[in-house]
Amino acid sequence: MIGLVKWVVFGGAISAAIGCHGADSAPRVPVDLCVRACRHDAPVCSKEQCRGGCEVASDRVVQGQLRALVACVAREKTSCNDATWAACAVRVGPYIDGGPPAPPPPPSDDD
Repeated sequence: MIGLVKWVVFGGAISAAIGCHGADSAPRVPVDLCVRACRHDAPVCSKEQCRGGCEVASDRVVQGQLRALVACVAREKTSCNDATWAACAVRVGPYIDGGPPAPPPPPSDDD
């Protein structure tokens, strides 16, 4: 339930910022901060690729793993597509909250 609340608040912040975001304004939401870091540290990425990648990996950005995420993307010298961002999101480490629960065990044949 707490995770849902975080996403609702995060989504509301993004929606509110869309209409009032200037080109040179300070980052107001985590994705904007990520885009700015990406543009600075990953020159192979266009602004659109940075925004798309930051949205793909927004859970990692919100969890405070922005530096490691952008550093991973910056090390990739030839590609900045969504697959690169997703691969880097997996590599930055475990989720702060432990991630999703493990699946239930398979049914046993003894039942």
